[in-house]
Amino acid sequence: MPIVRENQHKAAKAWDAYNVFLLEVQQVRAQNKQTHQLTVSQLKTRVKWFHRNGDEPMPQKKNKLFVRYDAMKDRGERPPPPLAPQDDEEDDDNDDNDNGHSDAEAAVVVE
Repeated sequence: MPIVRENQHKAAKAWDAYNVFLLEVQQVRAQNKQTHQLTVSQLKTRVKWFHRNGDEPMPQKKNKLFVRYDAMKDRGERPPPPLAPQDDEEDDDNDDNDNGHSDAEAAVVVE
């Protein structure tokens, strides 16, 4: 199935990018600087970490970056990208040994 493999490749690339960015964020945080001590690059890293779809574009001026960071810092961590679908040939719904019953129904003992 080439579509599944393509999706797996895209998901793997997304995870790689996420992990690289997470490392960058952790390095900025490890410096334990107050917000006003951050460089523009460090501020951009922090603002980008809290950015979500639908947000305004990232400001370019340091003062506006401070304002944006203060507004975004309590959002919580950036969620990781979704996992790729697996290329399984097994289909749990079509087991030949279940006699048409689900696993939950098979676990019920009838006396």
